[in-house]
Amino acid sequence: MGQLSERGLSVGHEPGRGGPLRSLDYFVEGSLFFERYRFNDARFQMLEIYLDGHRKTSYLRGLCAALAIARPDRFENSLLSFLCPFELLTFVLRKA
Repeated sequence: MGQLSERGLSVGHEPGRGGPLRSLDYFVEGSLFFERYRFNDARFQMLEIYLDGHRKTSYLRGLCAALAIARPDRFENSLLSFLCPFELLTFVLRKA
């Protein structure tokens, strides 16, 4: 499912096929999804989120990635999500 390192668990999936930008918030302690909708006792701390971290991106894609991470709902419901689709979403989590 993911790669484990000293920093934590790294989980990657394709946003278009795997779910929205905050799809792992069900497991991130302190998030709205965790507080309202969690379905088991697994708890993690979100360390980092990367979009298309596997390749070098342009300045425009970097701006889109920053907006997508800061305001995922706004980005996913805008024209930008069609103009600047991402290929790989990576979460770095640490067990809480």
